[in-house]
Amino acid sequence: MLEALAVGVQPGDVLTVTDDPHIPRAMGSRPFDGEGIASKPMPILGGGALQNVYVDTYYGRKLGLPPTTGGSSNLVVGLGKGDLASLCKDVGTGVYVTSWGATPTARPASSRWAYGATSSKAVRSASRWAR
Repeated sequence: MLEALAVGVQPGDVLTVTDDPHIPRAMGSRPFDGEGIASKPMPILGGGALQNVYVDTYYGRKLGLPPTTGGSSNLVVGLGKGDLASLCKDVGTGVYVTSWGATPTARPASSRWAYGATSSKAVRSASRWAR
């Protein structure tokens, strides 16, 4: 798991994801997690690499790592440099997600997690989105 912190992620340094438990009135906001660990904003992805992983007290003891928190709160994706039209043009072919599922699928032992898209559109070529 620790090797994953040094491995680069795609799409490089343009994607920033932060876990922020202090967003007022957000569903995942909290002063501390279920184990009593004080909450604080934690960068997850940034600078082209995985920055942090979720480590609860149990796995922290097993792995010899300091605990961070037992799970995610409010995941915030950083803003990019362009508007939607320029982003779609730069992507070429991809998926524009307009709505995410409420609960992530997580595998703490492997540090892998995924969110399901509940609404999305295909992006092709220079068009804004495919019909």
